[in-house]
Amino acid sequence: VRRPEHFRAAVGHDVQLRTAADIAGKNRFRGTVVAATDQSARIAVGDDVMLRFVQGARARASSS
Repeated sequence: VRRPEHFRAAVGHDVQLRTAADIAGKNRFRGTVVAATDQSARIAVGDDVMLRFVQGARARASSS
């Protein structure tokens, strides 16, 4: 999952995400894609963390 259309198709699905730059000291996350546009996607991580990132991040579908 790299392109905007891939993230849009993944809305509602769990993904493993790796960002190019660290966010709060981490660059790997697991979460659910909750929204996606041509410019960004929002990933719900845990109960209260929401990541928003722009193109350049990579994700893969999570099996769990």
